[in-house]
Amino acid sequence: MSNSYARQKSPCPAKQSPRKSNIIAVLYTLACLGGLISGSAAAVEFPPYGGSGDDFRDTCQPGQFLVGLNGRSGSVIDQISITCAPVDAGGLTGTQINGPTRGGNGGSAYTKACAPAEIITGVGIWMTDLNTHIQLLIFNCKSTTTASRHNLDVGSAPFFPDIYQTCPTGEAVIGIQGRSDVYVNAVGMICGALPVATQPPPVVQACPGVTPEEVPSEWSDMLNAHNDRRNLHCVKPLTWSKELAASAQSYASECKIGVHSGGSDGENLADAWRIDNNGQPVLPALSDKDVFEKTWYCEVVNYDFNNPVFKPGFTTDCKVVNGHFTQVVWKDTCRLGCGRATCTLKDDAGNDRQGTHWVCRYRPAGNVNATDPSVLKQKVLAPTAPNNPNAPPIDCPQ
Repeated sequence: MSNSYARQKSPCPAKQSPRKSNIIAVLYTLACLGGLISGSAAAVEFPPYGGSGDDFRDTCQPGQFLVGLNGRSGSVIDQISITCAPVDAGGLTGTQINGPTRGGNGGSAYTKACAPAEIITGVGIWMTDLNTHIQLLIFNCKSTTTASRHNLDVGSAPFFPDIYQTCPTGEAVIGIQGRSDVYVNAVGMICGALPVATQPPPVVQACPGVTPEEVPSEWSDMLNAHNDRRNLHCVKPLTWSKELAASAQSYASECKIGVHSGGSDGENLADAWRIDNNGQPVLPALSDKDVFEKTWYCEVVNYDFNNPVFKPGFTTDCKVVNGHFTQVVWKDTCRLGCGRATCTLKDDAGNDRQGTHWVCRYRPAGNVNATDPSVLKQKVLAPTAPNNPNAPPIDCPQ
């Protein structure tokens, strides 16, 4: 008899909230909305999403970008006025200019703006039932000079956005179009091309200058299990890291079941227990390859490569979540280090069981900006031979 379950850490912890009526959904913060990368030429406009009202279209002056909003809000967003600013050659934003007022005079006044040297590159939207009014807008404020970013919240709701409008690479928001009456009922972002001076440098290729380290024989199966699957997904093999292994082993030995370490590296956890015919614990409860396949990679069945959605969290029997799988095959991850320990676990009835606790750490961490489907499509590649997991890739892009 055995039981196993897995836990996974990402830069964006899952938040579970009631969706609407009797539906429950796991939603994620906009804190992982994708960043801006240079390269696009055509400007994109999103049609207004939401309810009815009088049409409006407000754009920044040429050479300016959206950096915030003024207005009023209560249970819904009553009023908005765009705030724009120019960007100089060094990437700093200049004097802010407010646009026309749209909506009514209900609610309380607010003034929201990105930090200096930040512009808005997208928004997450939460609507009321029937999509008639806007309750929450979470804007993505992106630095014009670094990879940093943060959220800018307008309005409030007990949920997280489920509609996202994100400018493509090389663009940022230059205006908002929508519909309003006594409230702001619909919005659509208007994107515009970034000046070359404000575009961050190209993304560094994965695994530059990584020197392989000797793999302890006891961990060769775990490393090979990772790399066999990564090979299937056309991503570079991981190399063993003594540093990551030492820290993973130290943390595993603390037996903090169900608790992530909170560091900057990626981290997958797994726990399993098994007893023999005499009721005695079998240790380790699973082989490293089995725990990899049965608690982490098996989540591939919960991942839609055509319409990817990131689903972090804890699970048993590979149900629902897929965040362990995405970390395993994340394109930019280069190094792996693992540890394991014998710990006291709980079975489904709450009884103590001696079992095995695994900790694997990844660097650079995967699941970065994973709530953005475009990022997932770039970093989590479909297997080249999905019906034959042992077959080598035959059509990996060069």
